[in-house]
Amino acid sequence: MTSVSTPARRRTAVAGAGSTLPPGSPGWSAPIASGIRQVMRRLGPVCPSVAVLAGEGTFLARAASEEVGLSPRNLADEIGSAAARAAPAAAVAYLLAAMADKA
Repeated sequence: MTSVSTPARRRTAVAGAGSTLPPGSPGWSAPIASGIRQVMRRLGPVCPSVAVLAGEGTFLARAASEEVGLSPRNLADEIGSAAARAAPAAAVAYLLAAMADKA
């Protein structure tokens, strides 16, 4: 059986079971904001006050960062939209390379 990803299925996966929230509505950022709060608690006093936004989910990251009191800064404004969309993948590649060097 093949699973097909539909917009309704994505809404449910992101916003919670049975949700009918439209994309971009405030409820979509709640799980992300919760994760940001966990990281902020772990970082304690060294937690940054700025959230750098990059990639396709910038609209969600902006809402979540504002919800937790961080000041959002869009990377696309600094380096252009194409480079900003690639930044998350580049960051993962950098982290994987660092892990491989330690292994």
